[in-house]
Amino acid sequence: MSREPAIGNIVIITAREAKEVLLLHKPPYGEIDIERAKIGKRPRIGIGKWGCPGGGKEEGETDVQAAQRELFQETNLSFPLVIFRKIGMLKGFRQTDNVEPIWNVTIYSVSMLPGMFNHIKIDPREHDKSCWFRTNRYPDEMPWGDMIESDKKWLPMALGGMARDIEVSVVFKGMTEEVLSCDVREAGVKK
Repeated sequence: MSREPAIGNIVIITAREAKEVLLLHKPPYGEIDIERAKIGKRPRIGIGKWGCPGGGKEEGETDVQAAQRELFQETNLSFPLVIFRKIGMLKGFRQTDNVEPIWNVTIYSVSMLPGMFNHIKIDPREHDKSCWFRTNRYPDEMPWGDMIESDKKWLPMALGGMARDIEVSVVFKGMTEEVLSCDVREAGVKK
């Protein structure tokens, strides 16, 4: 019996000609996770890790409307829908059944406009800090060691502008966030 995959989004926020990226840090397991478990919601992904804003799609929303809403909820930044550029899809699978995805996530990017930097306000229940990381230095400032394993594979391609339409397939071990494999490629490009 196949279950419908969860639908979500990830938003990469860049600034200063895409030489910086905004990442948010999720606090360790805590009160919000206990509340989520009580109402039957799945655990948060990336607890204790840095990552891009994003989240699930609510009924009646388009994918890009969900990305716009999640971005506002998590950062207090409001962007018009036309600013969101779809750059790829990420499909997550469980090791036990890697035929049907457990979630489909659309990856978007937006560029910060001058004057918006003072408007960032994170929800302390969702994230405990935010930081701009420079990506144009060697070595870059990205917190690769404190990120979800699969993000380490696809985010450099997205940030480097190497691909316009990224396809990411991630297989997780059992019901954990442990990544068994992560395949990243440009859409239409065979392995």
